[in-house]
Amino acid sequence: MNSYLQQHYNMNRIRLVWSRIWNVLSDFFVSVGLSENLSVAIFAIDSLRQLAMKFLEREELANYNFQNEFLRPFVIVMQKSNSTEIRELIVRCISQMVLSRVSNVKSGWKSVFMVFTAAAADERKNIVLLAFETMEKISDLRMEDFDDHVSFWIPLLSGLSKLTSDPRSAIKKSSLEVLFNILKDHGHLFSRKFWNSIFCSVVFPVYNSVCGKRDMNIPEGQCSSSVSVHTEGGTWDSETSPVAAECLIDLFVTFFDMVRSQLPGVVSILTAFIRSPVQGPASTGVAGLVRLTGDLDNRLSEEEWKEIFLCLKDAATSTVPGFIKVLRIMSNIEVLKFSQSSDHDLTNDEYDDDNLQTATYVVSRTKNHIAMQLLILQVTTDLCRKHQQSLSADNIKVLIELYSSVALHARQLNRESVLLKKLQKACSILELSAPPVVHFENEAFQNHLNFLQNLHDDHYFVHKEIDLEQELVTVCENVLDIYLNCAGSVSTFHKSDTQPVVRRKLPLSSTKKEEIAARTSLVISALQGLAGLEKDSFRRYVPQFFQLLVDLVRSEHTSGEVQLALSNMFRSSVGPIIME
Repeated sequence: MNSYLQQHYNMNRIRLVWSRIWNVLSDFFVSVGLSENLSVAIFAIDSLRQLAMKFLEREELANYNFQNEFLRPFVIVMQKSNSTEIRELIVRCISQMVLSRVSNVKSGWKSVFMVFTAAAADERKNIVLLAFETMEKISDLRMEDFDDHVSFWIPLLSGLSKLTSDPRSAIKKSSLEVLFNILKDHGHLFSRKFWNSIFCSVVFPVYNSVCGKRDMNIPEGQCSSSVSVHTEGGTWDSETSPVAAECLIDLFVTFFDMVRSQLPGVVSILTAFIRSPVQGPASTGVAGLVRLTGDLDNRLSEEEWKEIFLCLKDAATSTVPGFIKVLRIMSNIEVLKFSQSSDHDLTNDEYDDDNLQTATYVVSRTKNHIAMQLLILQVTTDLCRKHQQSLSADNIKVLIELYSSVALHARQLNRESVLLKKLQKACSILELSAPPVVHFENEAFQNHLNFLQNLHDDHYFVHKEIDLEQELVTVCENVLDIYLNCAGSVSTFHKSDTQPVVRRKLPLSSTKKEEIAARTSLVISALQGLAGLEKDSFRRYVPQFFQLLVDLVRSEHTSGEVQLALSNMFRSSVGPIIME
């Protein structure tokens, strides 16, 4: 007690002298606070609390962090103590000090939230809840003098931001809600410059586990390279990812006029959710992007729309190289060998556990990759459908590139016949459904074709800047070629200006017949798209695809629906040209 009184009077010394004294005494308080004798440890923490209350009565000098140094013993004991009673006492002491001296706390916020961070990771529920209750009470305090002390809220909010990296779902969810409620309740007091600081040091670090800083499309110069990141904690799961996305969108939409410069970073986070290999966060990203654009709607500029579409395009293309490397793993696995048992069940002869695990991984990654690509197509198509009338020519170019890249990737994937056969055999052994590569290719080309047809019908003003008809014809050619190959009409010569394409007929397996049935609606759409060209346009482009039409006529395996669509095309488009 004498030591306590002595230090109370030492506070009147100049700050630099007092700081040197405290550097020695703080180690003493830490060692006593960690004592195995509970009574002694409690006495030390209570004495430290009384000293801190006295110290917080004094104004902190500008550009100094004496408060942070003074409160550091609380942090060290909180992090190292094995005593539940001591940890709870520290949280209560910090809560009492902050709530009674909130207007005087400045650099001390860093230590305060280091204590709260440790409390959030505590095994005892009452300690965790006490930390959150204190944070909510702080956010409810009156803030008329906010402008005078706004810089001191950065460490406060940054500390709470770090709590969102807790691996426990309940803590992560609660910290998200508290943090974003504070920002929403008091955001009207923030300047545009301060909002930029909030996003860089508080909001964006929350999402580092789903979108690394390098992947986050932050405008150059807005965030310093020293922005902290939360490297600990789990990734977003199906329970917390909707909360994370909703909090971000609510905040951004509410203060859009002040924070619209942060749109690239926000969209990058949502598209990173879409790229997630887990279905829950991926669906969250899709729903979030649709809601963001729906809420902002006409408030978005042409450049901001372009930013959104570019992020979607990047999400679709950036994961392809990594996926191809994974798929190539199958080339290093020996061809599966099976023997037929007496009851005609397949049994594995030469396929060890390592190969099975590898094949399982590749099958899972392939399915997840296809699901992610389909989600990107879905959200892009939804956005185009709702906002197509306001799309500029530049944005249409980006969208065409997006659809084209996904369709090209889907076709290239389907051409990996050897690797896909290995995957199918692996799925037979593992009793798994095969990756839906045919469905992926159909959906990719169908979405691409639908987009071009809608543009051709409704956006004549872009014809001079974009050759929509050539794009449309090229896609239709690819669709017809894919269908003919599937139907057993395999090219024996490459297409050239002078050499016609010769195809040989192959017998079809039951699998191929199912594939033809699955592709029927797509090839009908392609034929209808070609037939929808104006007469002069059809005459100009018909040399490109006429041989494909002839091959369709000759094919023995095309469905009746395709033959009917082909007949209608010859009647409405080819016939009038011949009869002239």
